[in-house]
Amino acid sequence: MTTEARRDSTDGTEVVGGMRQWLVPMPVKVLQILSGYLLFRWIVILAARHLLGFESECRVRFDGDRLRLTRTSRLLGRTISESEEVVLGKDVLMVGYERRYPHMLLLLGALGLLLGAIVGVGWIVDGIQASYVPIAIFGLGALAVGVGFDVGLGALADYIGPRGGLMLTLRKDASVQLFASRFRIVGVPEEGARKLLEAIEAGARP
Repeated sequence: MTTEARRDSTDGTEVVGGMRQWLVPMPVKVLQILSGYLLFRWIVILAARHLLGFESECRVRFDGDRLRLTRTSRLLGRTISESEEVVLGKDVLMVGYERRYPHMLLLLGALGLLLGAIVGVGWIVDGIQASYVPIAIFGLGALAVGVGFDVGLGALADYIGPRGGLMLTLRKDASVQLFASRFRIVGVPEEGARKLLEAIEAGARP
C-alpha cells in the first residue's frame, strides 16, 4: 500500500497508513505471546490479506486544532466499512513514531530453534545411551533443522526490514486524563510522520 504525507491549500497535514493496532500494557503483551494469541492473530491476518484480499487503510489528518482519523476496510476489492473520528487538539495526549521489525518471524525462529534443540538433544542422548548411531544422527539432523529454521527466518526478517508506525494516545474522557486510547497505525513512512509531528507540535504552541 502506498503511503504518503502531504499538505494542501488548507495547510492540513495528512499521513496514510495501514491497519490500526491497539497498544496493550506489557504484562498483557507477554501473556498474549505465551498463550499463542499473537501467533494466531498473525496467521489470521495473513490469511485474510492474501486469500480474501482484506486491507485496511487509516488516514490521519491534522488541521491546526483537531485530528481527523478516517478508516476504510476492504474485502475482495469492495469497501465493507468506513469510519471517521475527530479529536480536538487538547485531547491528543501523545504522538510518536517508531520502527518495528518483523518480530513474529523472530519469535517463530526462536521457537523452531528451541524445538529442534529439545528434540535433537533428546535423540542424541538416547542414541548414545542405546549405542544406536542412527538415532544420534537423526538428533543431529533435528538440531540442524532448528538452527536452519531460526537463521532462515532471521534472514527473512532482515530482508523485510522495519516498518514505521505512528503511535497515538488520545483522551477518551475529557474529564479524566487517565482514560486514554492508545494505538499504532502501521506502515507510515518516517518522513510523513515527522511532518505530522511537527504540525501537531506547532499547533500546540500558544
